[in-house]
Amino acid sequence: MGKTYYVCKYTPLELLAAFGGECENLNHMPEGFDFADQIAHPNLCGFGKSVLEAVLAGEVRELVLVNCCDTIRSVYDLLKDMFPGAVRGQADEVPERKNHAGGGQLEFLYRVDALHCGNACSRERMAAQLADLAKKYGEYKGKSFDYEAFRSAFSPQQRMTMPHIAVLGARMGEELFEMTAQNMPLPVVNETCVHNRSVAWTYPEEEFQAGSDGVRPDGHSDTGANAGESNRSGSGIRNSDVSNVQRDGCACGNGAHGEGEGTAKADFSALMDWYAGELLGQIPCMRMLDATGRKQLYQDPSLKGIIYHTVKFCDFYSFEYADIKSHTDVPLLKIESDYTVQSSGQLLTRLEAFAESLSLNPQRRSNAQHSPIDRRDLPPVLPASGRRLAPTEAVAETFSEGAFPQIVGEIRAAQENPGAVPGGGYGSNGCSGCAGQSDGANCAGQSGGADWANKTGMAGMSGEFAASGGGMTVSNGLSAGQYGRRTPHMGKGYFAGIDSGSTSTDVVILNKKKEIVASIILPTGAGAAIGAERALEQALQEAKLEREDIDSVVTTGYGRTAIQVGDKSITEITCHARGAHFLDPRVRTVVDIGGQDSKVIRLDEDGSVKNFVMNDKCAAGTGRFLEMMARTMEMSLDEIGKAGLSYEEDITISSMCTVFAESEVVSLIAQNKKPDDIVHGLNKAVAAKTAALVKRVGGAEAYMMTGGVAQNQGLVKTLEERLGTKLIISDKAQLCGALGAALYAADMG
Repeated sequence: MGKTYYVCKYTPLELLAAFGGECENLNHMPEGFDFADQIAHPNLCGFGKSVLEAVLAGEVRELVLVNCCDTIRSVYDLLKDMFPGAVRGQADEVPERKNHAGGGQLEFLYRVDALHCGNACSRERMAAQLADLAKKYGEYKGKSFDYEAFRSAFSPQQRMTMPHIAVLGARMGEELFEMTAQNMPLPVVNETCVHNRSVAWTYPEEEFQAGSDGVRPDGHSDTGANAGESNRSGSGIRNSDVSNVQRDGCACGNGAHGEGEGTAKADFSALMDWYAGELLGQIPCMRMLDATGRKQLYQDPSLKGIIYHTVKFCDFYSFEYADIKSHTDVPLLKIESDYTVQSSGQLLTRLEAFAESLSLNPQRRSNAQHSPIDRRDLPPVLPASGRRLAPTEAVAETFSEGAFPQIVGEIRAAQENPGAVPGGGYGSNGCSGCAGQSDGANCAGQSGGADWANKTGMAGMSGEFAASGGGMTVSNGLSAGQYGRRTPHMGKGYFAGIDSGSTSTDVVILNKKKEIVASIILPTGAGAAIGAERALEQALQEAKLEREDIDSVVTTGYGRTAIQVGDKSITEITCHARGAHFLDPRVRTVVDIGGQDSKVIRLDEDGSVKNFVMNDKCAAGTGRFLEMMARTMEMSLDEIGKAGLSYEEDITISSMCTVFAESEVVSLIAQNKKPDDIVHGLNKAVAAKTAALVKRVGGAEAYMMTGGVAQNQGLVKTLEERLGTKLIISDKAQLCGALGAALYAADMG
């Protein structure tokens, strides 16, 4: 027997622990759904498929589910059909492999059928489910109910009170959460779904000991008329009787305390009734009929940013996102994954751009990374102050005074008052060495404080901090391809920006006056790193400079993390915003249609990113879409860019999918439709897709179009008609990303 896996915060973990269960949240994101796709419906959500994949791959042998949604009910039905013995708590001698190829063997399977409300009827039903689970799980484990194990399984309340970013919404896989936390400028707390579990943080000892039901802490019954009586609606529990409850929910019945078997049964039922109320009384999930209690998750005064996560094909949490968006002024980013590792990688640009928008001040952007924080890993709230301290100076150094004065003030105020925490450390367990000094201080810690430091690390798994220069450097084994890549040196006052796109690689070199002294646009080719090296060399030749003359290099774009010649990488969203503002400070909305994605960026008065949206899940509405259509029509990009300027028939391309649109174009060609008319139809389709993004981001005058597609005159004209305004098209439009990167390089000095 191994671990018992669960997927829902309403899972009775404390009850399972009472029978010796070692529980673990099943939250890994697989590479794909090779096994699950063989048996599951195509529209089953990615998380449901990940559960099936883990079981069929042999990673899970004990599983307790809760009927929180149709997906989980479907998963249970599929597994019950394949492993009927697991429902009885008995592994099948010959596991039935009905049309699946996995080698998994499920030994225990149970589904808690809970109602989605917390009224008396739901509580009664949940209590009955708990008693049934106790009986079956106890039989499977071959153990009796251990009252002390049950009692000790309850944890104290834990809340983050320092400035932080919260991940809300549907559950987020561990891999995606790890990546999210590592790219944020503040600690990140997982408040999604199963992670905001809040069951009876403090076990009510007085309810089950002398003074309330006649039972002393040593488990022996007091004598007298009140012994065994309850003062809480039938929930008074005798330790002596509860500890004798066997796997079937009955007491040993030895009569040692003058009570019979029936009393023990009644007491266990009362305990499960109390426990059912605590389970149902948690911060509700979106599947509960009354979810108003969730507002506390995003009305936290220490919350400085929200990343809202949804899972493909799950509609429960989209409603909450809309509500949060209209009731909070905290920076908010929405992302969606299909619960595979591959989908996580596709979200990296959005996460990095969100982090950059939070940092605000480009002159002191930090390379700091933070390890993920699970609420269960946070130290307990201090009884005296209700505050929890984290490594302070190192976090404060992440930001400039001008960027986050309030946050910096809070953090430094906490540091200046270390007496609030025993030992001057993280929490009630103390931490002995978290000084956060400029030369680095080792956060050794003691007891639980050190354990939390090692789990969260704040800026690295080692818990070691070293504030340096404009930000916090971290000794957590960062790859060279992510941040610093070469030893800084003094050049001759020149700064380079490299924009590595899927189609072209662009380089801009600036002098000290931020004047462009060289620019180059080359095809990216087969490798981003090689293409960047080649483009930089040609730009240097054009400027008559040597590599040593360049003070700093910033990379951006699709291949930014693969380029080794840079000092720092910044997302194309932030760089396009900076470049557009430099070219024309009037710009408030940037439309960038790139080779593999399209994005619309909303700017504020100083050129900082106010909001952005992206279309990066398919080629629809991107440069690749236009390139494919040009190839189908046997036209060059220059030709297709001019062909749509005039037309006779107003053709509509109904499909935006590149594959289906290509078939539609072929059909139109077969009907002898004129090329100009077909191209105009394609331009209308792309313009409609782009205009939808503009509306989502709240576009405002003035508009600038950047990227290579800005040279497509027909599309520009059609988009202007769709938006009802003129687009600013700079002669540096395709260089905008590289220009922004070069400006950030100049900020680095």
